[in-house]
Parts: sequence; C-alpha cells; structure tokens
Amino acid sequence: QAYKDFCNDLKTIVSGANFKIISVSTDKVVAQSLYPHLDILTTVLGDLWERIFICHYMSKVRKSRIFFDPQLNLNDQILKTTYENFIRAGSWFVSRDNIVKANLYKSVFSPNSEESIGIQLADYCAYPIKRHIESGNYPFFNTLVKPKLHSVVWDTTRSKYIMMGLKISLNR
Repeated sequence: QAYKDFCNDLKTIVSGANFKIISVSTDKVVAQSLYPHLDILTTVLGDLWERIFICHYMSKVRKSRIFFDPQLNLNDQILKTTYENFIRAGSWFVSRDNIVKANLYKSVFSPNSEESIGIQLADYCAYPIKRHIESGNYPFFNTLVKPKLHSVVWDTTRSKYIMMGLKISLNR
C-alpha cells in the first residue's frame, strides 16, 4: 500500500511540474527496411536536434543545457558528434544562421544519471512513450505523458505542421 501511495504521489508531482516533452523515436526494423541507405541513429538524432532548435528559437530560451544518459558505448560519441555537426552546419531544415539566433549551447553533457533529476524524469516518461508507440493505447501515457508533450508547431516557410512532442522517424 505504501508503494501504491508513493506512485500516486509521484504521478501528482510530475503532473503538476512545469515541463514539456520532445520525443523522437523509430521502429528500427521498419526504418531499416524502408531506408537501408540511412544511418538510423544519426537520422533520428538529427530530427531531435531540429526540434530542440525550434523549441529554443520559438520560446526565446536564453540559457539551457542538453543532458543525455550515457550508454558508455559508441552511441555516446555519435550523439555528441551529430549535435556538434548540427551546431556547426545546421541541417537541410535549419540553417546555420538560424542556429546562431537560437542560443543553443555548443555541446551536450553526460552526467551520471543517478545525479541528474532531469535524466531520471526523462526515464520516467520514456517507457510510457515507447509503450504508446508500440500499442497505440497505453493508459499511463494518456494520463501523465500526453499532456506534457510539446505542442505541434506550424512551419510558415514550408506550410506544414511539425510534430514537436511525439515524432516517429523513418516509419513511412
């Protein structure tokens, strides 16, 4: 009973906290079959960096840092390199000139996840996102995570909506 009460208290705290989620994921099997010529991780990270840029640019964020949970393998270096390349050169969607205006920090950081409340909060939300994408209906996602998703943004230059909160890359 104490554990159940703790979980309910935690849900209440997270629900009341002021934060927005930007999530980019993919079904690796589908992505590899549809786009065998692309590096999946690099592509998904590029989508993430673009969404973080859009969030910073539109909200006029003055100071922030991007933290990630280190996996202690090659993926950590790929994550750092794709971000540094994005900051240096932009992407097909975001020009280098606009990146400068967004005031993004020049590198990403990988603190010990046990010492980073932000990473622990991201972990708390990541599994429900995964389950929602897999099943299409995961109650914990619907009640706790969905209200925290960053809103959809209208791109006036390209006349289309950008899925900020829940993007599924390379699956169509």
